[in-house]
Amino acid sequence: MWPQVYGIPTYILIYTLGVIAHGVILQTRTRRFGQPWTSAVTLGLLYFIAMFPGARILSDLIYHRFSIESLMTLHYWTCKDCWSLWGGPLVYLAMAFAWVVVAKKYDADARDFSIAALPHAMIIAKLACFANGCCYGLPCTMPWSVTFPEGADAPAGVALHPTQLYEIAVLLLVCYVFGALNRERWRGTWLAWFLAIYCAGRLITEFWRPTEELRAIVGRLSTSQWLCGTASLVAMIWLLAQARRPAPRTECDLDAPDDIDSSES
Repeated sequence: MWPQVYGIPTYILIYTLGVIAHGVILQTRTRRFGQPWTSAVTLGLLYFIAMFPGARILSDLIYHRFSIESLMTLHYWTCKDCWSLWGGPLVYLAMAFAWVVVAKKYDADARDFSIAALPHAMIIAKLACFANGCCYGLPCTMPWSVTFPEGADAPAGVALHPTQLYEIAVLLLVCYVFGALNRERWRGTWLAWFLAIYCAGRLITEFWRPTEELRAIVGRLSTSQWLCGTASLVAMIWLLAQARRPAPRTECDLDAPDDIDSSES
């Protein structure tokens, strides 16, 4: 809605704020997850790499614009009109998973910690998309449709589905679930919850977006929808398996005496 602020692209300002917020949120949660401050710094750095150079390279790969030769040039990184960012969270998930496996030996608390700030940072990134008009939806006649001005990435003067806000609603649901989860009962499963909820929501919101973003279509679903649907299904199976396991015993349970059969004399 506001492509520029005093000549500076609003997208870059808000997008950068999201990267900073990710690191700050992790720093405030180190004690809760039993992680050192260095883990927050490491994951903050990985998120920065994922959301800027990582998303740039992945975007070029998706749109068949990437080449090793251009990657090595200064123009590739300094041409502001050439920048296109797509899939930063996906790159982060891959790098964060590698960090958990290599540096933390797949520790359950580290797995949850690596995901703890992701939905919050993604909400800010989606606000950047909304301000810029990118990731826009199809034409819409509903009362909540939005019309973008000249200079935005979206078609100017056309009422569109605010798909950026739809995704923010899904991410707010993820934040709520993270806050409501029993840490002992669901330790190590935050990634599964994130994938189950967000990917299911993304699969639905894609119906209100143009299919040109990922042109390969399988059946009536786009490639993105197939990927999201598969990820959400796998995550749900993971959570179902976790739910069938007996709940871990707390210290109070361990200290309590065994029940005595009332039928014994």
